[in-house]
Amino acid sequence: MAKPIGADKKREARNLGEAIGSLVTDLRIKKGWSQPELAHRLGFNESTIRILEMATKSPTLRTLEAVARAFSMDILDLIRDAKRRIKR
Repeated sequence: MAKPIGADKKREARNLGEAIGSLVTDLRIKKGWSQPELAHRLGFNESTIRILEMATKSPTLRTLEAVARAFSMDILDLIRDAKRRIKR
């Protein structure tokens, strides 16, 4: 079971990659999914989810499409929501 992130642990995003990672983490936790469970639902390996959430590499369009689908979102809404998290 995924553990909620406390208010003091929310990550600040400096760029779109970090914002997407933060958003995916929050969405996954709201669903009560672990990283392995999200990976299974997407057909990806667990390291892909870790990389996505930690923003160590930029996600591919294929990855973003799959993530948006998993959370019943349009890819544009996913990106728009992530952009709102970027610290200005």
